[in-house]
Amino acid sequence: MAKGDKIDNPYLKQLAQELHITRHSANSYNSAQAALNHFYTLNQRRATAARNRLKRKGFNLPDVDDYEDMIIGVTESKLINESQKKSIRQTSMLGGVIRWHGEIKRPKSIPSISKKKKKRAILPFPLKDISKLLQNANSYRDRLLWSILAFGGPRPSEALQIRRSDIDPINKTIDIPTEEEVQESVEFADEEKVSDKARNKPDLWILHEPFKSELWKNYRLYMREEYVPLQGHDFLFQYNKPEKRGQPYYTVDENSVLDNFRAAIKRAGIEPPPNKKNKNKEWDLYSLRHFYVDYLKNDFPNEDGTKGLSLEDTQYCVGHDSVESTKVYAREREENIKMRFLYADAILHQDEVTIDNIAGYVANEYRKMADKIDDGRAENKNKKIEHKEVDSV
Repeated sequence: MAKGDKIDNPYLKQLAQELHITRHSANSYNSAQAALNHFYTLNQRRATAARNRLKRKGFNLPDVDDYEDMIIGVTESKLINESQKKSIRQTSMLGGVIRWHGEIKRPKSIPSISKKKKKRAILPFPLKDISKLLQNANSYRDRLLWSILAFGGPRPSEALQIRRSDIDPINKTIDIPTEEEVQESVEFADEEKVSDKARNKPDLWILHEPFKSELWKNYRLYMREEYVPLQGHDFLFQYNKPEKRGQPYYTVDENSVLDNFRAAIKRAGIEPPPNKKNKNKEWDLYSLRHFYVDYLKNDFPNEDGTKGLSLEDTQYCVGHDSVESTKVYAREREENIKMRFLYADAILHQDEVTIDNIAGYVANEYRKMADKIDDGRAENKNKKIEHKEVDSV
């Protein structure tokens, strides 16, 4: 129907005229194409996950993605009662909505419009305000959630889906469950509330002390004061409200989680993020993940006294598939670069380097580095010779 009333098919042409559908412009088709392909992809993924989950539970279902055979397989099953069968047919994505026949392609008659994506300004939550934020949480649950986001760096949706079985408090480790593991743990009615973001690495690389101790302290407080055991699910985070007490918290509306976060920021008196265009800009939960990435890239202490991990190491810790994704978050701070320039300025000034002799100065510095490497190799070689002489004696 992208051609609207200009389509050749007489039936579709009549339909377009009756519905007042005109030919799509190149710009409007971009949005429609992306939305439909996203819907088809999501639909197929949900249907496959629901089918695989039932097959693991012993249902006799066909391998072919056929809606009628799927429903027959559920209806004839002796593993569940009639009420459960009805619930599956009504609420799950077992059969899907539309059969998938491949991605929608742009018609040749509609020209493609290339648009440059604007890079979103990503600001990390301030290190100086982390402690104030945690102290102003209304619950130990929120305090633990924010600790995991800031000191382990998962996405908010990933953190909410952490299960008790993913946590090892003795060895102080936390894993992020895979999408398949989460699907096995949820009710059919809640399938669409499960995040479809896939993490490259399952384990969280929790920051060093004192961040690590703060996270595990909040874990112990939450488990002791608020967590309700034996609720028929394995999810770590639960509702605190009396009417939903103990139910898994991953089903919560994102706005509710964000409201709790911003209310704590207001109580703590934390300044909003700097934004010249929007003075009403507020911090969101992703700023805690950005804090984690920013800290790794700029402040993480190294053995040689320098600070900051490489971009590749930061990518590994965050769990990105592509280093390009990490680049969006891990920008080197301007003040760090300024300090390096000032340091270089001081060293060169001290050595009386001028525009006339700077090339020679740089070459000489490289020679010093090479000599240092050669000296190290020679020293190691002498040590090996000494060991051999001792062994021969």
